[in-house]
Amino acid sequence: MANRIHEHMVINKNDLLDETTLTRIRTLYPDASFVTASTGEGLDELVAAITTELESQMTLLHLSVPYDRGDVVASAHRLGEVVAEKHDEHGTLLDVRIPSHRTSEFTDFMGSEF
Repeated sequence: MANRIHEHMVINKNDLLDETTLTRIRTLYPDASFVTASTGEGLDELVAAITTELESQMTLLHLSVPYDRGDVVASAHRLGEVVAEKHDEHGTLLDVRIPSHRTSEFTDFMGSEF
């Protein structure tokens, strides 16, 4: 769903909670990240959870773009993460991770990987 805003609950200041309260909150919110920002505890797990969510929203495309369509190459760089870029006699070959809801913009340039 293109317009869905993804949410991830973060419970901070866990160092101030007693073990019973913390266990109860973990049971109520099993998908939440539990952190103590002042000490950095739990931040690596939070970053991993955010990374996983963002990666799940991306699609790897293999694009073959003619040289006269530099606008498409620029758009791929602006919207996504270019994994590989090569040039041949026909144009620019890109492997790029694009947000899944934007892949239709590149349909005319999708080809096989290089």
